[in-house]
Amino acid sequence: MKLQNFNPELTIETDSFVWRYMDFTKISDLISNNTLYFSRLDTFHDPIEGLPLPYRANLQTLHVLKCEIPDDEFAKLDKAPNKINKQQIDKYQKGTYCSCWYLTEFENGNAKSTTHHESIAMWNFFNDCAGFVLKISFKSLLELISDSLNNLIDEELFDANFGKVYYLNYGEYFKMLNSSDKDFMPSLIKHDSYRFENELRFLLLRDKVIDKTNDRVGIKVKLTQNLNCKDHQVEIIAHPDMNETDFKFYRTKFKDLGFDLKVSSILTNNSVRRLFN
Repeated sequence: MKLQNFNPELTIETDSFVWRYMDFTKISDLISNNTLYFSRLDTFHDPIEGLPLPYRANLQTLHVLKCEIPDDEFAKLDKAPNKINKQQIDKYQKGTYCSCWYLTEFENGNAKSTTHHESIAMWNFFNDCAGFVLKISFKSLLELISDSLNNLIDEELFDANFGKVYYLNYGEYFKMLNSSDKDFMPSLIKHDSYRFENELRFLLLRDKVIDKTNDRVGIKVKLTQNLNCKDHQVEIIAHPDMNETDFKFYRTKFKDLGFDLKVSSILTNNSVRRLFN
């Protein structure tokens, strides 16, 4: 299966690094079992993941009306022929599997620069003091996933894409729909409130179900190469709020897996407070 860039107009600098915030179970599975996990979109925090643009706008409208108008009036709207039901939402969300990575890039005037640092916003969003972030060269990750998908045989999957996420407000959805010169993949569009993620996504698309007994909330892709600190420019960093006892414990765990665990460069109230206790 060939991996294709769905939105090449959103360029990614060649010296970029991508970051994945994970707990120990997930990161050790990636390293020790040499597999990359793709999650189904309906398991994500954002309830409108992967939905077509009209659905998102209509859901937002219903959300506002539910709070603002009397229940009897809303009930009439709720029974309208164009009502969006759960089956329609499932159709789009359960056919797409995604591996999400955070890009460190920022705009400086008209120039795009890459920065290689952790994100306090992502750490706060992750909200797990026992968590970690895996940093890897974008070029290395792209080559690794591309090679691995070339060897993937899965009769339920029909396409593989990657691309940067577009961040839009609800008013821009309809503006994009009226654009005749672009094609948009709903699973590469998120609301502006998630812009801090600056997300890069790898997507697997499923168009049929062969084994109806297998719900497949996720898909594991076997990597063709083992992750290597030197070859793939990999670093693993502990959560800035991780205490010293846990850090030493997990450092031993990662050493057994062939990786060094680094201390976060970010100081928090908790980490400073521990220095003086």
